[in-house]
Amino acid sequence: MKKWKHVMKRMTAMCLSIVIAGSLLVVPGKMKQVEAANGTAAEVVNLAANQVGYHEKASNANLDSFTANSGSGNYTKYARDLGVANGQAWCATFVWWLMASAAVPSSAYPSRTTVTRDWFNQRGLYRARGTYTPKEGDYVIFGNVAHCGIVESVSNGYVHTIEGNSGDKVARHDYSLNNSYILGYGIIQYNNPSPAPTPTPSPAPGTDNPGNPYPIPTTVIRSGSRGDQVKWVQKFANDVMGAGIAVDGIAGSQTVYAIKVFQQNNGLAADAIAGTQTISKMLAVWREKVKPAPAPETPVDLGTNFSAVINRQDIAKPIYNAGTNVALGDGSEKAERKWLFIRQTDGSYMIYSLYNNSALDAQYKGTTNGTNVYSGGVNHGDNQKWYLYKSGNGYRIVPKHAAHLALDVLNYGTSKGTNIQLWEKNNSTAQTFSIVKENYNALQKITLSSNNGNGMEVGETQKLTYSLTPANTQSDMVKWVSSNEKVATVDQNGVVTAKEEGTAEISCISTFNTGIKGSMMVTVNKKVTTEEPTTEITTEVTTEEPTTEITTEVTTEVPTTEITTEITTETTTEITTETTTEVPVTEATTEVTTEKPATEITTEITTEKRATEVTTETTTEVPVTEATTEVTTEKPVTEITTEAPVEKPATTEMVMDTVTFPLEEGSQFEQDGILYEVTSDDEDALEVSVIAYNKSSKVLAIPEQVKHAEILYNVTEIGDYALEGDRNLIDVKIGNCVRVIGEAAFMNCKNLKTVSLGISLNTIEKKAFYNCKKLSKLNIYSSGIRKIGKKAFSKTSKKLTVKIPANKKRIYKKLLRKAGLR
Repeated sequence: MKKWKHVMKRMTAMCLSIVIAGSLLVVPGKMKQVEAANGTAAEVVNLAANQVGYHEKASNANLDSFTANSGSGNYTKYARDLGVANGQAWCATFVWWLMASAAVPSSAYPSRTTVTRDWFNQRGLYRARGTYTPKEGDYVIFGNVAHCGIVESVSNGYVHTIEGNSGDKVARHDYSLNNSYILGYGIIQYNNPSPAPTPTPSPAPGTDNPGNPYPIPTTVIRSGSRGDQVKWVQKFANDVMGAGIAVDGIAGSQTVYAIKVFQQNNGLAADAIAGTQTISKMLAVWREKVKPAPAPETPVDLGTNFSAVINRQDIAKPIYNAGTNVALGDGSEKAERKWLFIRQTDGSYMIYSLYNNSALDAQYKGTTNGTNVYSGGVNHGDNQKWYLYKSGNGYRIVPKHAAHLALDVLNYGTSKGTNIQLWEKNNSTAQTFSIVKENYNALQKITLSSNNGNGMEVGETQKLTYSLTPANTQSDMVKWVSSNEKVATVDQNGVVTAKEEGTAEISCISTFNTGIKGSMMVTVNKKVTTEEPTTEITTEVTTEEPTTEITTEVTTEVPTTEITTEITTETTTEITTETTTEVPVTEATTEVTTEKPATEITTEITTEKRATEVTTETTTEVPVTEATTEVTTEKPVTEITTEAPVEKPATTEMVMDTVTFPLEEGSQFEQDGILYEVTSDDEDALEVSVIAYNKSSKVLAIPEQVKHAEILYNVTEIGDYALEGDRNLIDVKIGNCVRVIGEAAFMNCKNLKTVSLGISLNTIEKKAFYNCKKLSKLNIYSSGIRKIGKKAFSKTSKKLTVKIPANKKRIYKKLLRKAGLR
């Protein structure tokens, strides 16, 4: 025993670090194992239970006492015993200490907290919360892989854990199995309670021994052994374990210690003697290390063009186009879950959504874990090209621009809406998809038609329609173009507008195959003005000196008793087209001499015109002194009233299709209580900003898109002071299209408790959430935030918890602190 302590002291002084089978192992200082430990889950849990109540120390003193020198300095006996740095967060150190004390192989658990999910994932041993019932001894991962512990037991829907560095001590906790604080579980492959050793034949010396010039040991290697077979062990320890010992053929203390460490980490009896089992295991590890690297993967060719549904294979649920984002569906989706695969010359595929003709896209060309995948505008970049690789009975989908990543379902989620992202390739169920082909009818022909022919006048519009051959083709997205926009333009609804004289070719082109199009030549002529017959009325008025007397003199060939001249003209006009009309009538000449103001002279002319109603009402007062009316007629009359109804010849009726145009920039409209302002009227990028909210609602969900007059606008901004002082709001969810939250947008929302920020957000202006005193939960799903303004989160709750992407923890923490987060 004294000799072993001497070896421990000497080895600790050397600060030897050994990497064994891919895991980091540190040389222990006062590390002790449980007597007769077998590396079982029960031993680990019992040992953890015996440590409950141990409190971290204020300094490097009284480390073995449970309570003496208690403080918050992060000093523990666990770090000391393992020989790792003291004075730092120690939840994982506690777990490592349990494993080492119970003789659990170091290959069975990860060496660093921040890589636990990846580590277990790569070995198929990770289980997300909600998909698995944990077991005794499982490694439990919390938050954003920032805390860990050991599962003690599970009962009545709760998991009971033991955690180090929980409130500065080792403590027990109980959580609902669905508690969102739990990220998932790692399954540790413990030894069986009583492992029975299986004899292995001794390997033949010097055979199957690539890269090691010394003979494979056929005799037991122990302290004091000498010879070339000892050199084999020493070279193995250096090349595989990084021991850094002299290859001198003498089994001294360093060689013996390396043997013991290897045994501990590979489930063997740790007696520091290399017998048949130890040598056989070393040889297996050596062969694994030196075996040739696997041949590069070859992308799978599933065909040139085809339509398919992409299902997560293990649960048969599709990924679908959820507007601008891509998420896991539940099978109820229709066109949203259909994708068109177009094979490229490099063997990759462009994958188009048959829902809106967007392309599967790695957002911002991201190359890190957690990069969002969405359905974006087609640009044919490498971040929109995908290779398919065989993975088990399914396929792994890999972006061309980042071959180390693969399409991944966030946290192994199974519910509708779970985000689709990129994550390091691991062949897990979250990255294995089935591609279910559907009947694909390739587009062959586009035919254009018009109800008005191809001749147009300047200023006219007409809508062209198109048909596809075959009619059930799945390439149902087209774009419209004009060869000469000075002569005629065309919008993306096929509406042609004539601009000036000339000819222009209007084409409807397939967005999937630009070589297929339908075209029509349009000839634009000058506008023609047509003159129609009109009633000619001549009125002659002579005005002299005003008088109050009105004299009417009528000369006629037939007897009359009284002649009253009343001229009333009433014209009603609704003008759709500009028309000048001449109507032949009997010519009437009226001569009026006036010396004094008349009471009133009203002229009423009513004109009826097919498809055109003209109404004009005119009231005229004329000063006259004497009115003389001379009327010639062939029939006797007693009263003459001049009313001239005129019926015009029938004209061609023109019926125009209604065309809805986007609102101009700066226009405003309201939808569901939210007041929007148009910030971009570009037809390819229609965008609006939220500028006010007029409902007394506790929950507000800012949508990704809003429809007005059948036109969709992306909601990309929350305007300055948009919801400032709203005391009704408690929960706000901001859509995935919003890029900017304006200055003081939610300032003084004093009852606001929860805010969720979408994946496209890049800017939070100053005082955006200033004085939101009850804000206690902030969920940030965007990985692209570049700016958070001053005091954006000042005077929020001291209990505010923030959920952020794991790969942005350091950057966002700095930004949030500068923005006033306490």
